[in-house]
Parts: sequence; C-alpha cells; structure tokens
Amino acid sequence: MSGGVLSAGSPGPIAIAFDAAGDLWTSIGFSNTVIRFGAAQLVSGTAPAPQVVLSGLGDPSTLAFDAMGNLWVGDVTAGASRVHKVAASSLQASGAVTPVTRIEVLEAAPGRSFAGPAGLAFDGERNLWVSYGASGVIVRLTPEDQGGSGAVSVVPGIQIDAGGPKELAFDEGGGLWMAYNSGSISRLSPSQLSVSGAPTPDVVISSPDLGATHGVAVYPAPANLPLFHRLP
Repeated sequence: MSGGVLSAGSPGPIAIAFDAAGDLWTSIGFSNTVIRFGAAQLVSGTAPAPQVVLSGLGDPSTLAFDAMGNLWVGDVTAGASRVHKVAASSLQASGAVTPVTRIEVLEAAPGRSFAGPAGLAFDGERNLWVSYGASGVIVRLTPEDQGGSGAVSVVPGIQIDAGGPKELAFDEGGGLWMAYNSGSISRLSPSQLSVSGAPTPDVVISSPDLGATHGVAVYPAPANLPLFHRLP
C-alpha cells in the first residue's frame, strides 16, 4: 500500500460485511469486485462459488450496509476520495453496477487530500463515518450528505484528526473505535465526535501483540445501529 492506496499485488479479500439476510459480502483487492456468499454457503470445509460478483465500483475497499439494505463501498482508486452507494435492488445479480450516489469528500480548506477510504461505520443516528488512513482523519457524512444522486461533492461538517485510522466500529455507548497500523486501538467518546478537531482519545489500547492493526469489531452488535442489533 502506498499513501493509503493499493498499487499492485494478488487479488484477495480486503473488507467484509454481512447483510440483513446473513449473506457475507467481501471486497476483493486488485480485481475491482465485491462478491457475495450466501448464508447457507458459510460452512466449514467448503469452497463455494460466489453467488453475486459486482464490478463498476472503482477499486473497492471498506464496506458497510445502511438501514435500507443499501451497500456503501469505499473506493481506493489512485487519487479517489469517493464513497459509493449501491441500491439494495442492485445487489441481487452479478454484473457492473451504477451507484445511486458517488460521494466525493472535500476538505473545507486546501492542503489535505482525502484519498482511499479505509473504514466505514454507521452510528445510531444513521450518520456515516469515513476514515482516511493516509490523511489521518475521520469525517461524518450526515443522512442529508448521503441523500444526493449521481456525482456529489460534500464538505463534511465534522472532520477529526485521528492519527491515521483504518477500520471503524461503534460500541453500545456511541463511542467510535478505530484500528491503526501502529498496533493500537483507540476510542473517541460521543462528545468528542460532536465537533471537529484533534481530540486525545478517551481510551487507547496498545500492545506489541497487536502488530499492524487494521480491523476492529464489537460483538454483540450495539443496539440502534442501522442494520444489526444486540442479540436477544
């Protein structure tokens, strides 16, 4: 990876996300595809063929589903700062898809490049948070920011200098957890997510055993997120 953008290598999984049916979606680096394995295929000792293979999303990286079952995909094409919204109705069959929305994230002032989204996560208010490892920031895209069609440029109202975050996950209390290449994991509290700036995380977990940390998950899933909820 160079500057947060994948350059060359062999195809392989980058990020995963489950949809409401329990199907597993995976972005495949260097093949420019997103694939789906059905829930019934997710058993030990098998080598299933993907049920759906999608293209037309640039060089897809991180994935997330919203409350309506639409798939959001980060695009790490060199120089890109796009996040694509793929309608739920376009996820049923293989082929090239045309995103409902292609959001280009812009800085409020010159000097910072948003390239290569590294993480996506929805909070309980249906805001979409996007991390950019290369520029070291996370930004908030409100439901209004998400609501356009076609190519849309957005200057996020909240931009937080977070030190180079990768994947993101929200906890039950509304805190945002982030993984880092430096081998640490941190949490920003809800109050720290309400304003732009460079806050000191309210929790930092660091260990040589973490190595280069790229992903985080919270289980059971917190209540009130757009798709998944706590187990009964």
